[in-house]
Amino acid sequence: EVPFQPERFHNTIVCEKPNNHLNRFKGYMEHPDQSRTGFGSESLLLRGCTIRNTKVAVGIVIYAGHETKAMLNNSGPRYKRSKIERRMNTDVFFCIGILFLMCLTGAVGHSLWNGTFAEHPPFDVPDAEGHFLPLALGGFYMFLTMIILLQILIPISLYVSIELVKLGQVFFLHNDLDLYDEETHLSIQCRALNITEDLGQIQYIFSDKTGTLTENKMVFRRCTIMGHEYSHQENAKRLETPKELDSDGEEWTQYQCLSFPARRDQGPATVRGQGGSQPLRRSQSARARIQGHLRQRSTGRCEISQPPVAFSSSI
Repeated sequence: EVPFQPERFHNTIVCEKPNNHLNRFKGYMEHPDQSRTGFGSESLLLRGCTIRNTKVAVGIVIYAGHETKAMLNNSGPRYKRSKIERRMNTDVFFCIGILFLMCLTGAVGHSLWNGTFAEHPPFDVPDAEGHFLPLALGGFYMFLTMIILLQILIPISLYVSIELVKLGQVFFLHNDLDLYDEETHLSIQCRALNITEDLGQIQYIFSDKTGTLTENKMVFRRCTIMGHEYSHQENAKRLETPKELDSDGEEWTQYQCLSFPARRDQGPATVRGQGGSQPLRRSQSARARIQGHLRQRSTGRCEISQPPVAFSSSI
């Protein structure tokens, strides 16, 4: 193999313009002897990719900066407008067009009406030098005057009124008892004001993920530590009095406390976890029943509250 020498590379690369298609790339390389070598998407290495199982790779930077495919696909978050907001914007532009036509009609009519006088109209006052206002300039001034008089056609206050209505709808949603969960003591959280506008327009709901529209409950029943099964009915009957946890069970509960820390609120009966998923909440709920929780965490030190409880008792 002949090693690649960049200083002797004098080929010309012809390719397509920068675009956001990640799986498409066409071009060719023209050599000094006028021969061409084509290349496609199999020769493309996108920005941010990692090469594995390759010791040496020779590449040429074709797109750089904001012209890379990764940057062209990163267009930022899209602002979603509701149907009522799009309708309001259309109506406002329609009102602006009507206002322009009315002001233009008033300006042209004012100029034509002033032209019907044989001499200057009696209300036309000359300036200090005795010159009267030209008809064209008078029509322009009348156009600006009509804008001031008819600007009420543009409903700017309508946007403020709509936002106040949305705020009232969100207030009623937060205080709706039909949307309150007694198990978690949580009400609905409406983080966007324009969601209520599109709720009444939903006709079909498609979902391919379990848990999106259904409720998945992960209930802690039993566990096995080092071959010993705990929280079994026979063990619960045989061990009626509480006793110390063994070393394996104690290590397991300590691992649960350190892996999924729970935050204890004011009061002895409330333990609320920081995790948001259903399995984490179920694990924290089971750990709260044996009164084991993480009290304090610092650099290199963790403090766990774990009273002696029979681990084989019913959880």
